[in-house]
Amino acid sequence: MVDRIAWSSIAIASLAIVAPTAGCVGSFSAPSAYQSQEYLCDSQHAADFQALADGCVGGMHCAGVFSLTGSMQSTPLTFGGTLANAQYFVVQMPGATMQQWDQAKMSGASPYFDFIFHAVSIGGDVGQDETTTRMLTINSAAPSATNSLGDTAVQVGQLLEVGGASADLLALSNSGTMTLTMLSPTEARGTFHGEFGNANDVVDGCFDMFPTMPTGVNPAPSR
Repeated sequence: MVDRIAWSSIAIASLAIVAPTAGCVGSFSAPSAYQSQEYLCDSQHAADFQALADGCVGGMHCAGVFSLTGSMQSTPLTFGGTLANAQYFVVQMPGATMQQWDQAKMSGASPYFDFIFHAVSIGGDVGQDETTTRMLTINSAAPSATNSLGDTAVQVGQLLEVGGASADLLALSNSGTMTLTMLSPTEARGTFHGEFGNANDVVDGCFDMFPTMPTGVNPAPSR
């Protein structure tokens, strides 16, 4: 893993191809692919967001919808599209009959990088209040709390991958919030706002995920 991945300058209409181990191997002029991207989380794009979500439910090869806008690694970007994979993880303590929500992971691809968005220490009981929107506070230390699945803190991060290099950008503690609605065991919808990696990179986003892999069941919360 590296601290910073080499990706294109999205704010201008030029694209530099950079190999993470061999340095710069060339450049060419091209319109930024992000110029065609739209932020799907605002009210004016609500119909577009729902159409993509309905398409996934209707049999398209996707695991939901994901969109964000802001800055990551000092690079402004906007992205809206479908997810490739999604999965839940729950905790069922030894001897317990109730399961609790532990993690949600979803992955996809933007024009220049692949990503895995992950929320850890979600909390809440599976099968109860599954249409109630939970308001969670971003805290990078949430999984280490004594009652990690009983509080309202959540750890949120985005793993970015490009050209064989990767960087996992955790949202800074107390930098934002996440809302999460577990609509059913097969759908979760949420929003997020926070500083990812450093205080200058503020990101807003939303998602609607439909798990493509079986729910993982663990005997203890993630740490």
